Amino acid sequence: MAHGQRGMVGLGLGFVILFVVGGLLLGELFGAFADSDAFFVDYYSTDDHHRRDLIGGHLFVVSALLLLLFLMRLVRHLRSLGASEADLQTAQLSGVIAVTLLLGGAAAVLTVTMAQAFGGMTDDTPLTTPAVALAPQLGYVLVFFPAPWAAALAIACIAWSGWRARIWPRSLRWLSVTAALLLPLSWVGFMPIVLLPLWVLGVSIWAWQSRGNEPPIPDTGNRPSH
Repeated sequence: MAHGQRGMVGLGLGFVILFVVGGLLLGELFGAFADSDAFFVDYYSTDDHHRRDLIGGHLFVVSALLLLLFLMRLVRHLRSLGASEADLQTAQLSGVIAVTLLLGGAAAVLTVTMAQAFGGMTDDTPLTTPAVALAPQLGYVLVFFPAPWAAALAIACIAWSGWRARIWPRSLRWLSVTAALLLPLSWVGFMPIVLLPLWVLGVSIWAWQSRGNEPPIPDTGNRPSH
């Protein structure tokens, strides 16, 4: 189990780093959600944004996949410690939905950039009409509205199952409650979404600190004969 906890810590730290860096690289697109169509026409009329958006988008996608693996490891670990199976199943399903929405949002945000990058390789005319505003705005909505709701439900179920089994420390309990309550407000501004990597970081620290306190592996009676 200690090896599994180390793997979970690595996945958690990887998610935090890539999510933050990828989000910062895509920040101008996310921040332009309420801008006019003219902004997007001007934004996509030059090639300066291509490299940054493509790098940020790939990092964001990888971070979402790391989040999925992290949640799977966490659920498995909590299950081994006696946490509620029903709550963990709900958390796992909610985590899958949250990651799916993050991936869909990243795809929408990068749709125009990838179309223009591919068009540049084939000498096609780039997309510069007001219609290009729809895709990144849809991506913003997916990343900052339904995805945080699903992530909040996953966090709430994980925290509740861990608290009922008395394996969730007080600090993580309050961090989980704060994240579950404020994450759904991410669409209003950027700050609430920061609670997602903060929560993953907090859980990773707890997993690292408790890696030597895992329960013993049950004796199945299949010992080698001497």
